[in-house]
Amino acid sequence: YGDAVPSLTYSVSGSGLVNGDALSGALETSANASSNTGSYAITQGTLAASSNYAMTYVGGTATVTPRPISVSANNQSIVYGDALPTLTYSVGGSGLVNGDTLSGVLDTSAAALSSIGDYAVTQGTLAASSNYAMTYVGGTMTVAPRPITVNANSQSMLYGDAVPALTYTVGGRGLVQGDVLSGALATPATSFSDVNAYAITRGSLAASSNYTLTYVGSTMTITPATLSVTAGSGTMIYGDGLPLLGHIISGWKNGQND
Repeated sequence: YGDAVPSLTYSVSGSGLVNGDALSGALETSANASSNTGSYAITQGTLAASSNYAMTYVGGTATVTPRPISVSANNQSIVYGDALPTLTYSVGGSGLVNGDTLSGVLDTSAAALSSIGDYAVTQGTLAASSNYAMTYVGGTMTVAPRPITVNANSQSMLYGDAVPALTYTVGGRGLVQGDVLSGALATPATSFSDVNAYAITRGSLAASSNYTLTYVGSTMTITPATLSVTAGSGTMIYGDGLPLLGHIISGWKNGQND
């Protein structure tokens, strides 16, 4: 199917041609490059012998066979959580002819909700007409991890206070499908830690295998607690020595005192 019609040939039998005689004209067939698969008669057409011969014609057949093509699915990839792209393919073998196209579409079990991994791209409903003998070569849809960035938020606390909740923001491609991170950030700072800056580390914070997590740490800063000193009142008689002046200090932390 789709090829040019070859020269139509014949053989001469019976008593045969003599004296260098030849037949004139040519055989004919209704088959052509656009003809569908099937059998087409080869007719006598204009083929003729001179009046010196009594010619009997025995017809033949031109058979149009399916055109062999191969359809190869293109390998593709998506990031976890993204929409599935259009599944594409290339046509090889003897190729499509006469403006023909394939019908239907390829298929895959992969979807935006699919976990990371490789998923087959199958033939689905893709098909060629009966004028073709189609061989399908499958491909692969790869779902790759989604890259996210977790940024620890910088925080501060007063010496002696409870450590505040450690928080973070998620950037990069972001979380999808209602997914959440597990675990928590960590810091060595406690309410008993001295005034200083302490790292906020990733701790046990983690994402599922559908994500590639990049962690950006931050700092927990412990600032001095405020002490309030209230001086006590006192009296003295002119000329006497100064009395002992008392005071009250408030704001001590962690059981410390003066």
